[in-house]
Amino acid sequence: MMAGMLPKYWVAIITLVVINLGLITIISMRTNISVNYESFERNTLRYKHDVRSEAHRTVFRSRVIDLSEKESSIMKVVGGIGMTYKWPRSLGLTNPNASEYKIENGKNVQVGDLMKINIIARDENGRLRTSGGDFFSVILFQEGQNTSTTARVIDHRNGTYTAYAYAGWPGISVVSVTLVHPSDAIDYLKYNYTLLGHRAGFRGIFERNNVTEQTSCVIQHEGSWQKKCEYFHPNNLYSTRLLCDPPPTLPCDALTILPRSDDTNALNMPMVPEDKKYLFEEKRRYQKLRKGSSVVTVKEVQNRSSSLHLESCTKADMKAPFLDGFWYRGRYHSLVCDNSKWYSVKESLLCLQNKHLLLLGDSQLRLWIRQIRTTLDIPVKVDKFTHAVSMSKPSLNFNVTFQFHPFFRHPAEGFSFVSDHRYETQILEDIDHTHCNYIVVFGPWAHYALWTPAAYQERLEFLRDGILRFMKICPDAVVILKGPQPTKTTVTFFDYVCKTMMDTQREVFGDLNIKYMNTWDMIESAYWYQDPHPPDEIINIQFQQLLSYSCS
Repeated sequence: MMAGMLPKYWVAIITLVVINLGLITIISMRTNISVNYESFERNTLRYKHDVRSEAHRTVFRSRVIDLSEKESSIMKVVGGIGMTYKWPRSLGLTNPNASEYKIENGKNVQVGDLMKINIIARDENGRLRTSGGDFFSVILFQEGQNTSTTARVIDHRNGTYTAYAYAGWPGISVVSVTLVHPSDAIDYLKYNYTLLGHRAGFRGIFERNNVTEQTSCVIQHEGSWQKKCEYFHPNNLYSTRLLCDPPPTLPCDALTILPRSDDTNALNMPMVPEDKKYLFEEKRRYQKLRKGSSVVTVKEVQNRSSSLHLESCTKADMKAPFLDGFWYRGRYHSLVCDNSKWYSVKESLLCLQNKHLLLLGDSQLRLWIRQIRTTLDIPVKVDKFTHAVSMSKPSLNFNVTFQFHPFFRHPAEGFSFVSDHRYETQILEDIDHTHCNYIVVFGPWAHYALWTPAAYQERLEFLRDGILRFMKICPDAVVILKGPQPTKTTVTFFDYVCKTMMDTQREVFGDLNIKYMNTWDMIESAYWYQDPHPPDEIINIQFQQLLSYSCS
């Protein structure tokens, strides 16, 4: 009998059989995935397995649809297209008060284990979200002990997530799950907001012959414009240009001072239309999930070594680790490489002897100056024209130079002279090449968060070319790229933008023989402070990381 001639009830029966076979396949997939997760956990605990392997990536990406009994009872088969509900339904944004989490292995966690936290995203009516994309932050910590770690969150793209946290210490700890942004907000940021030009604004102050005039300036990538003063550099910035409205009487080359424009401060929320601001209301951003058992007791295991056997940090690369490290009583323990050596001043001095440290970035790197000054007890010199910072310790033959990267967004006119803006590649070309005992650290991120992704990528690609030229001259120099970090503020969507910048950095620099200093997890898990600029104890740990990357 032809398929088109089957009675309708036979079609329905065949369709139900096919659906049931599909559900059996899905259940089988879930069983296999569970086994793979357990295998992954066993291997990762010993740190003898590459957690970046494609096999485990495939596991993480598997889509497992679990139709609950309650939902199945109200579903109806609709021909060959699948299933439907009997009545119309709605699906809202992920709601932090309705979403929930559960520690899967919470009763049997031992020091050195991976803790597994399952997260279920629901809307305000309690309905399970049908897709992923939410930005969750998961922290495991001990209150008042400066002990914590950031979990790695895996998005299963069906409304469920799995977070893995390394249990690095014994005793009672707390799991905190925070919805940073729902997926609809992330989609708007990704496909609309970050693509908007003219978000990075400056005030252009033109001076000549005792005449001062002021106009507005913006960063623009490609596109077209009419009658603008345009500024570019053939070896550092070309398709992306600084565009200024022309001053009334002065020429374009009279641009002298470039402070940021107040209406495009990176820590505000400019240019979000009224019909989208609901996505970023306080009740939807940086909200902790309340449904879930948050307390867990980690058991100390007898006769097991608590030390991790890790390779030297001098072999660190640009690859993203699955887990980065954990805080234990104010000291950060890396899970990527061995950073345990650099806690003494004596070791620090030996590492820095006969070195020239170049810090090329923003105020996050400038904070290291204070730590170096304290450790080595040396005075600081500030150039009154370029605001570059330099220090020297003749007894160690050790020198430090800090220079802001170009287009830094300082609000004060006294710190925003155009002469202050020097590209990193220019500095690398101008330094003394008769010796190559350099440690060069780049930190191009925070002030570029208002650039479009394409403009930022071009900025990095020119920087990459300059680094390659430098490494040909000084192949033994240590080159480090310091990545973005959370702002520790809950009033903006700055963190999402910065996290995407980290992906761009790895894409552009991934094939270079340089080291990547990932401080995201370190800062995110440090729950005991809330400020965009870390306190001295955090800077001290970052400085120790620098030494770990620089000296064997």
